[in-house]
Amino acid sequence: MKKIFYFITIFSILSCQCNHDESGRYLIDSSDKAYLINYMSEIKYVDQNGVEITANFWDPRFYLEQSDIGMNACSYSTTEYGNQDIDVGNYNGTISLHHYPYLQIMLDDGVSQNYLKIMNQKDINLDHSLQNINIYGMEFQNVLVLENTNKDGIWNIDKILYSKTNGIEFILFADATWYKRVE
Repeated sequence: MKKIFYFITIFSILSCQCNHDESGRYLIDSSDKAYLINYMSEIKYVDQNGVEITANFWDPRFYLEQSDIGMNACSYSTTEYGNQDIDVGNYNGTISLHHYPYLQIMLDDGVSQNYLKIMNQKDINLDHSLQNINIYGMEFQNVLVLENTNKDGIWNIDKILYSKTNGIEFILFADATWYKRVE
């Protein structure tokens, strides 16, 4: 009887094991990775009154995250993310890049939390979402227009214009004031 119980136990243990195979790999498109400035930099902006504001962009970080799929977790998916910390005037935040393609900027000044994002619904790279736009007589070409997505909470940034070559080009605040990149 003990032998039968032993064999049933061993059989049960061996038959319940799985290989833990990767079922999907979701990486950021190589052309989208260029949206994070690939070096630490200090950038100058001016506001509508000509006052200079300094912004710091820190080195970006790219990482892979594995997530188990299913109740038995015999498979997993791997997803790539990119983040870059930024300080713009009194704001601290993060630029986040996802494989969807999806770019989000979170800026916080201790009072308001601003979440601005753009997501390309066609599952192609972010370059397909570039626009030309005129704000207060200033022309911006080939920029992503990130809209505020947190209008239920306390927020004060309405729009950010973001380019692949320069990062944040323009910040439009809810009260119609703004910061414009000068370098």
